[in-house]
Amino acid sequence: MACSFLCRPWYVQQAGELPNTMVNPKRKSWIPAISALAFLLPCALHAQLGDLLSEPVEEPLPAARSYAKEPPLAPEAEQGTFQLPHGFRIDLVAAEPLVHDPVAAAYDLDGNLWVVEMPQYNAGMVSEHSPMASGTTSLPPSKIVKLESSRHDGHFDRRTVWLDHGLVYPRGVLLVHEGILIADPPRLFLARDTRGTGTCDDLQVVADNYGIPGGVQESGSLLWGRDNLVHDVAFAFDYRYTHGKMERLPVLSRGQFGISQDDFGRFFFSLNSDQLRCDLYAPAYNLRNPHVTELPWANVQIAKDQEVWPSHMTPAVNRGYHKGVLGMSTGGLRDDGTLLEFTAACSGFVYRGTNFPSHYYGNAFVPEPSANLIKRNLLLEAEGQIEAVNAYQGREFLTSTDTRFRPVALVNDPDGSMLVVDMYRGILEDYHWITSYLRDQTLARGLENPFFGQGRLWKITYDGGPLEKTQPALDRMSGAELAALLAHPDSWWRDTAQQELVERGGGDAVPALETMALHGKTAPARVAALWTLDGLTASTLPLLQEALGDESPKVRSAAVRLHERWLGHPDEDQAVSQLAAVVNDPAPEVVVQLALSLGQAKGESALEMMGRVLLLGGDHPFVASAIATGLRGRELAFFERMAGKTEEFGPTPESRAMVRILATAILCQGDPKMNQELVAHLGDAGMLPDWFRLAALSGFEPLLQPPFRRSIGSGQVMESSELDPLVSSTSGDVRTGATSMSERLSRLEAELRAKAVPSRPMTADELKLYDEGKVTFQICAACHQTNGGGLANVAPSLVDSYWVGANPEVLVRILLNGKEGTPGFPGSMPAIGAGFSDEQIAGVLTYVRNSWGLHAGAVSLATVAKSRKDNGHRVADWTEELLRSLEMGLSGRVR
Repeated sequence: MACSFLCRPWYVQQAGELPNTMVNPKRKSWIPAISALAFLLPCALHAQLGDLLSEPVEEPLPAARSYAKEPPLAPEAEQGTFQLPHGFRIDLVAAEPLVHDPVAAAYDLDGNLWVVEMPQYNAGMVSEHSPMASGTTSLPPSKIVKLESSRHDGHFDRRTVWLDHGLVYPRGVLLVHEGILIADPPRLFLARDTRGTGTCDDLQVVADNYGIPGGVQESGSLLWGRDNLVHDVAFAFDYRYTHGKMERLPVLSRGQFGISQDDFGRFFFSLNSDQLRCDLYAPAYNLRNPHVTELPWANVQIAKDQEVWPSHMTPAVNRGYHKGVLGMSTGGLRDDGTLLEFTAACSGFVYRGTNFPSHYYGNAFVPEPSANLIKRNLLLEAEGQIEAVNAYQGREFLTSTDTRFRPVALVNDPDGSMLVVDMYRGILEDYHWITSYLRDQTLARGLENPFFGQGRLWKITYDGGPLEKTQPALDRMSGAELAALLAHPDSWWRDTAQQELVERGGGDAVPALETMALHGKTAPARVAALWTLDGLTASTLPLLQEALGDESPKVRSAAVRLHERWLGHPDEDQAVSQLAAVVNDPAPEVVVQLALSLGQAKGESALEMMGRVLLLGGDHPFVASAIATGLRGRELAFFERMAGKTEEFGPTPESRAMVRILATAILCQGDPKMNQELVAHLGDAGMLPDWFRLAALSGFEPLLQPPFRRSIGSGQVMESSELDPLVSSTSGDVRTGATSMSERLSRLEAELRAKAVPSRPMTADELKLYDEGKVTFQICAACHQTNGGGLANVAPSLVDSYWVGANPEVLVRILLNGKEGTPGFPGSMPAIGAGFSDEQIAGVLTYVRNSWGLHAGAVSLATVAKSRKDNGHRVADWTEELLRSLEMGLSGRVR
């Protein structure tokens, strides 16, 4: 990516001072001296890609205007900068030259550590000769290395470079029987050693649309879940992995880098300024009914407090020129120069070992590498919901005064301790996002040196806490021995034994697993055994029936979900009948799981039981939506079932919510006959009580929302005139509500008719582009979602975007350079199209402009080529104002 440089000298100040502000024609930038020796910069500084045109001045706050050089520290010196609670210690287990630029790690069956090394991170700085590259002219390849401990004491002393080619930005590994799954977006690799040489000789692409190319903040964190699926929160699919074959399962993309699970398979993850979120129930339910979008258990922000407490000044953060304001996620600083709130949260992690004191088990730890700390959260659970609260006030679990300490991943160690992956480098921010402010702070403090090549692995232990001394050798254990490990107090052994049994197909372990599932001493052991049996297709209905009576609601919930293997099949009635035992379960989490699982069934008996769940357990806020997600195509039938039993259901909040959700789902299907039936039920002839009719009318509100209307498709949306039977109702309340809805709809319809543009069918070539674009869009779906509806606080809806339907040349420019300043979305859209071919851009834009009820026309290859040429060497992202000006220049008018 070419840039024009404005040549100018650097002026030298006395050590410890920042120079006066220097101004270039584009923006003001504080340019600190690198040393007390005068010299001229051989190539000028220029605006950075992360600069916001809406913020032309990036003036350091007072605390950030004095500086001192921060040289890199030897591992022993870095160790002296750490602060931990009393009784804890942190020890080095590997450092350069044994490990370089580590970003992820995983233990194998023998306790060896496989590390992802990414020296290629920020290679753009090198290719563009940025001063931040510190004169580096080339970078070594990214690698997968194997670390071994010859003394078996957890301190590594042997390094094997297992793979040193074919990778660019790898950021996650999952060890499987056939080799290693490696996440290197947009590719997911299966790497193998087929000749037994101890190095990789076969690198296969198992997915080529796995996330955003070079989007380091996105996909790549692979986890074998309790449910025996491979998960990643920042991608639109989970996978069922079986002997080298990957079956894709669509899910909502909902996080960024890092994913962890608790003992029961609930997922925890982060967004950069949102430290901890959780899927309270399996993500598989979230997309099974496109007519239901209220998913209160999915992607839940369980940690509301984003405040952090570094142990030293942290001015070298990307938006450190902002004054920090609690709750605003500005990325800014306090008056004392410390970061106020999370800005680089990653790898939300549940500690599940026994070395720490018992009250630490199940706590969630979140690294904040830009502030050199790790936060500890207590997870408080009640009524099937989780709240994360700070374990401390005004301090953190682990802090360091070394700016290069970059904790980017945490691992549950086989010995029950915590492994910390420390990337150890001065420049953390991705080159495409870095600001001129951060560049200047980085150079002033000497953080660009060294540019790559360092890295440390640390182990946190508690003095006096137990440490598992057994050397792992799970590949040499029998099925029964592995089954016994499901009761191990440290989670690494349980998780690894489960995966090994399932991949091995350990039928010899079934008797031991059945005993563990029913009589294991702990709930985590019993749950793990149940899921292992399911992974072996060895579950039985009698076994699950007994598990439904377990004393632990976690076990009962797992048993309910595992009945799904039989649901949706001709012999589902026995499974449904068994589930009746927990319809009135005292634990809300069991009732919600039952509501979700019954949606997998297809028969009348399951529909009848859903009604009973709503009656007996519907006061939980999740139940109505949980039932609705399982009613795809049967919403009207369930609505009619409720309409026939209004006295039984009664005007409770849960019944009203269920009726509202059902009405919206019926309208969302865009079936004129169903719409007529719905209105007929609500008319006076339906003889329904007013509470029921008004609840249903409240479900009509989304008809006023353009994204909802477009998701239905033109010609299928209910029109205002269809409400006439309700407008003429003899019930005053119904008449008032229907009249208001009809009048608002009528006004909206008139506005839409005035703006309507005739559409034409796409040609064969355009349809080909559309189909190819659908594949490419899976990369975009990581943020914008498969339904184009966007992701809160991450990416706006495409369905209702002005720019999607605007001049296609403008849309091409957005893909090439990115866009900032979308209201309600603090981040900028990355320049994702910069790495796309003309064919990919034309395809994906054709798909976006003609999906979800949109008919904006195709985008030709010629349009893309022209836009790319006209765009020249532009690198800055676009603002709303600049796009409007561009549009006016292209068309001579503003749409």
